[in-house]
Amino acid sequence: MIALLPVFDDTIVFFALHSKRTIATMCNIEMNRMRWAARRGMLELDLVLGPFVEDCYRALSPADKQLFQRLMLCEDQDLFAWFLRQQQSGDEELQSLVEQILKFKAAVTDS
Repeated sequence: MIALLPVFDDTIVFFALHSKRTIATMCNIEMNRMRWAARRGMLELDLVLGPFVEDCYRALSPADKQLFQRLMLCEDQDLFAWFLRQQQSGDEELQSLVEQILKFKAAVTDS
């Protein structure tokens, strides 16, 4: 079977799926890309995004994964302002994801 897999930069990669191992490898590649994307130029962002990727990214719906990938394309200064609640994203979907990440961070901090 041939599958199309969207890649972080909106290109498409063709994969031949021959086994569960191949699918697991693709999932690991995606996780590694998101771990890398969540490493920002600001420690404050790393401390919010890194744990979210590790604990929550795999469980996101495909649509939410694409939304997270879109979030990772945003500038660090914007992300910083959104996560500190100094500003809101002009995109309602991105703002919803920011709120979800902040709720996760609050739950982790409280426990």
